[in-house]
Amino acid sequence: MRLAVCAGSIGPRNHATLYHSILPQYRMTPEHRASITWSQQLMDEGLPTVRELTNPAWIDPDAPGDHDGWSLACRFERAPSELGNPSAATVRMVAADAPHDRVKAGVTLRLFEPTTKQYASVAIVD
Repeated sequence: MRLAVCAGSIGPRNHATLYHSILPQYRMTPEHRASITWSQQLMDEGLPTVRELTNPAWIDPDAPGDHDGWSLACRFERAPSELGNPSAATVRMVAADAPHDRVKAGVTLRLFEPTTKQYASVAIVD
């Protein structure tokens, strides 16, 4: 099977964004329920209208300029534009070698918003 997303680390100086659908049946890394709180600017401009997206994310307190980010796949039952802010999601780090042991209930990630160049807050629920 050929995977249509780029998995791996996003370097601190490379803000390339993967803002497209992923293959929903491709599930090799652990999934977590999460609550995503979008930036005010994205709220003003309009929340995403897709049900799946993959963007760089950093585990707090790691700073995007100082640490590598990891591709975080987010899947929603309905698009965030319908769910509102915050949006319930199922999330997972795409890369098999990502720091999965650090993603657990109570942890917060910073998810890059490509249209605003700001960060959403991703609170891991379980």
